[in-house]
Amino acid sequence: MHLHHLALGAIDVDLISNFYSIAFSLQERSRQTDEDGLRSVWLELDPGVLMVERVSGLAQIWDKQMRQGIFLLAFEVSELERQAIEKRVVDEGGTVESRTEFSTYFRDPEHNRIAISSHCLQL
Repeated sequence: MHLHHLALGAIDVDLISNFYSIAFSLQERSRQTDEDGLRSVWLELDPGVLMVERVSGLAQIWDKQMRQGIFLLAFEVSELERQAIEKRVVDEGGTVESRTEFSTYFRDPEHNRIAISSHCLQL
């Protein structure tokens, strides 16, 4: 079984899709609009798609407590890529939360928890 897609709710779809596109070098697959403007942007993953979807009303802003549901989006990277990606994440408005031997944990501009990890490549 392979991952089909991940849907990530965003208050500002353009901001968040640009963040992931630039910070993680994800290519844009498509944009969807409706009468209210930009509804979603789909970015290529391998495998699958990251669907940045507009949320209406009050968005849930994650704090440092884990809650039900997905609480981390982690990308596999080589150790050589790690420093460059960390810089791009921060340059695009993300914040570093912590680092371990193989992983770096961040918050994106809307406070979603994300990480990069080379641990899987070490197994």
